[in-house]
Amino acid sequence: MSMLYDTVARLCADRGISVTAACKRAGISPGILSDLKNGRKKTVSIETARSLADALGVSADELTGGTHTALPAQDDLIAFYGEVKDYLDEDDKQDLIAFMRVKAELKKNDKNRENGTGAG
Repeated sequence: MSMLYDTVARLCADRGISVTAACKRAGISPGILSDLKNGRKKTVSIETARSLADALGVSADELTGGTHTALPAQDDLIAFYGEVKDYLDEDDKQDLIAFMRVKAELKKNDKNRENGTGAG
């Protein structure tokens, strides 16, 4: 069994998903990880590593044994983005970013008002 497979399996367990579900989120064949698990492969392509890393919410470097810090744990928003990002153009992405910034600012202002600290 490869170290890469062990890392993927651990990250999947930490996130409460199966290795097969991670493959589906990453858009890769589960056979790739099966080959890693059974020693038929020692590593994967850079593209596959990046797809898996995105699906698991970590950096590709962490996934492959590097030292960079993990990204925030996988959540529904990140998982959803992973499913739809190939269908979005740059304008769509910028619109989503702008929406999220406005939404976060409104929530921040609401919280500040509740705490009596003003609007920002």
